[in-house]
Order: sequence, then structure tokens, then C-alpha cells
Amino acid sequence: MVTAVLVSRTGQPVDDAAMEAFCRASLPDYRRPKRFFWIDELPRNSYGKVLKRELRSTLRRRQRARVNERRRAAPRRELRPLGGVGAHQ
Repeated sequence: MVTAVLVSRTGQPVDDAAMEAFCRASLPDYRRPKRFFWIDELPRNSYGKVLKRELRSTLRRRQRARVNERRRAAPRRELRPLGGVGAHQ
């Protein structure tokens, strides 16, 4: 899955719909990002190269946080006894 990591030059992120429209107009389907992540700045080493491992770990942490938020927000289903189902029937 293609993921775009974006840094805004103005400090304010552009909405994802605008980025999707831009990518749709300029990229083929297989190269189009499915997810967009906005960060303040790219992690770099002393030579200015992007630290890809650190960037990946940041993205994983953010994804886990999003999944956990969704799980917490989802309504919990109550477990009901199945009544009459079991090995001793």
C-alpha cells in the first residue's frame, strides 16, 4: 500500500481531499497513495538525508494510535449466553 508522508511548507496541512485530487490527476492508479500522513518535519541525519527507519516507526506508532482510538470509540457489544449450546446437551 502506498502511503504519502507530507510536510507543509506553510505549516498548515492541506486537506486530504485536495491531495487525493492532485494525485489522481498526476499519478497512475498503482502509484496513488491510499493514506496521507502530515508531519511537522522529516527526520534527518547530520548530512541532511531522511532517516527512513525513524520515519517508518513514527508512522507505525501513529497507525497504532488511530486503531486504538477507533477501538475505544466503537460501541461494545454485550455478550449474551447462547442458551442450550454446549457439550452437555
